[in-house]
Amino acid sequence: MRSAAVIVATGVLLSYPLTLVGEDLFVLAAFDRSPDTAAVEHMRQETARIFADTGATLAWRTRTQPGIMPPGAVRVTLQLHGSCRVEPNMLSLAEDGPMGWVESYGGEMLSLIDVDCDRISAMVWQNRGTLPLPLVVRAFGRALGRVLAHELYHYVTQSPAHGASDLFRPVMTSRDLMLPDVRFEPAEIEVLRKALSARGEPLTCRAIS
Repeated sequence: MRSAAVIVATGVLLSYPLTLVGEDLFVLAAFDRSPDTAAVEHMRQETARIFADTGATLAWRTRTQPGIMPPGAVRVTLQLHGSCRVEPNMLSLAEDGPMGWVESYGGEMLSLIDVDCDRISAMVWQNRGTLPLPLVVRAFGRALGRVLAHELYHYVTQSPAHGASDLFRPVMTSRDLMLPDVRFEPAEIEVLRKALSARGEPLTCRAIS
């Protein structure tokens, strides 16, 4: 986790359908540059799938999209850095470093999450095996969703602690990003549910499409 002053998300913004009733988590997303829309949709679906195990629902909006924040929802601003595309000719070797982080100030976690698209796309590309490009894009989007879910967990629980699952270990590897299925452990889910309940948001069991 990095310590920084408040950062305002800026950049290219996309628009997605939004349901505005009864969400527990509300993500306001922005991109440095125009991303691959298929990868972004895979990211959205993967994050929603992971949090569905907790009973929590997830809504998305961009700052150019009209609408209001669902009442009672936990709001997070998400900034995705880099191109957020799988472009083989442009990818460099993956380097060690954070794939995502929650901004903090004065020891408090802020509702600002950053995700490094370039580092994640490089890791996925280097470990793609024989996957055709459309499936690599899907794997990239799912990897983005897993990193986002990891950081959302930190923010909602307001804790830098980690767990034992492939999704919430202290260090996520390219293997974790590309496993067919990753989930929070039952103990991690319980901590997350308690954190959401403590904020006063009703936990629902409805899927967001």
